[in-house]
Amino acid sequence: IKIKASDVYVESKVLLDERIIRNYYLKKGYTSSSVYHDVVEKDNGVEVVFHINEGASTIINEIKITGNTIVSERALKKKLELKEAGLFKQGAYQSSTLEMDKQKIISYYKEKGYADATILDVLIESTYNEEKQRNELSLTFVIQEGVQYTFGGLSIKGNEVFSVNELLKQQKLKAGSVYNEVKFQEDLSAIQSVYFENGYMSNEYYP
Repeated sequence: IKIKASDVYVESKVLLDERIIRNYYLKKGYTSSSVYHDVVEKDNGVEVVFHINEGASTIINEIKITGNTIVSERALKKKLELKEAGLFKQGAYQSSTLEMDKQKIISYYKEKGYADATILDVLIESTYNEEKQRNELSLTFVIQEGVQYTFGGLSIKGNEVFSVNELLKQQKLKAGSVYNEVKFQEDLSAIQSVYFENGYMSNEYYP
């Protein structure tokens, strides 16, 4: 926490420390924890008391991936921030991290040309471990890969200041190559930058 003894009391700073404590517990897998504070008046100032209800920790016991035929489960699991609990890994579960991991898997497929790849569902099974006093989760990512696309090329309309050839010089993703979403977006940004760098700040682009 940031506040220290002898600091001037500021309510907003104490509320920020509440959030810091809460986030610390979340990172450790205590998803049901809660924090609130009381302010007790003293002769020479106030005393701040943080009340913490830790709850049970929630860890990831197992991560499985189904529907993947092009990319191995091992390769996909390496992309995830969430990890299975092990000797050197806490395996703490956070719902916000799960959402980021879903996007990482989709982005990985799109870089390999699978533009329609999607995660149909993430199945979560929870059991309570009495011995260790914690919730243990099994996560199953259900993936639909789709087909691999090749890039068919890029056409440009509405340009008058710069020719099509001038703009296409910025393009790195070539027609006939495996479609890569990241490179495609970089090419669009590079084409727009030609206008921005020459003072055309009010243009609009519709890919």
